[in-house]
Amino acid sequence: MPQELAYPIALAVAGIAVYTDTRYGLIPNKLSFPAAGLGFGLNAATAGWDGAWVAAQAIGLGVALFLLPFLLGGMGAGDVKLLGALGALVGPTNVFETFVLSAMLGGVVGLVVLVRRFGWQVASFTLITDRGALVNPSWGATRMTGFPFASAIFFGLFASMMVS
Repeated sequence: MPQELAYPIALAVAGIAVYTDTRYGLIPNKLSFPAAGLGFGLNAATAGWDGAWVAAQAIGLGVALFLLPFLLGGMGAGDVKLLGALGALVGPTNVFETFVLSAMLGGVVGLVVLVRRFGWQVASFTLITDRGALVNPSWGATRMTGFPFASAIFFGLFASMMVS
C-alpha cells in the first residue's frame, strides 16, 4: 500500500486510540480490528496476494513485539492489538520502527512518571533491583502510576513516518 495513504490512516487510528486510552483506559477492539482489516484489505487490493501476505506478516510482527510486555503485565492487550493493526497499515519494516521508537519514548515517559510519583530513591531501587513492589506494596504499578501507552505508540508512529 502506498505510504501516502497508509500513514494518514494509521495516524488517525492511533490518534483515536490515544483519546480512548487517555479518557477510558482502553483501546477498543472496534477500533483495532477494523483498522487491521482495512490495512489487510487495502494491501490485498493494491498488491494482490503478496500485499495480503505482507499485511499478515506485519500484523503478526506487531502483535509479537508487544506480546512479552503484555504477558509480563507491562501493558494492556489493546496496545498489542493496536500495534498489530498499525502493522497492517504501514507494513513490517515501519511497524518495527514504530515499536522501537515507541518503546524508547515509553521508557522515558515511564521513568518520568515513576520519579514524579515516588522520587529518585524509589525509582532507582525499582529500576536496579526490580523488587520495589516486594519491599513496599504501595510502590507497585497501578493505573495511577502508569500512563496511556497509546500516546507513545502514536508518537513512535509519527517519528517513524518522519524518518521513512
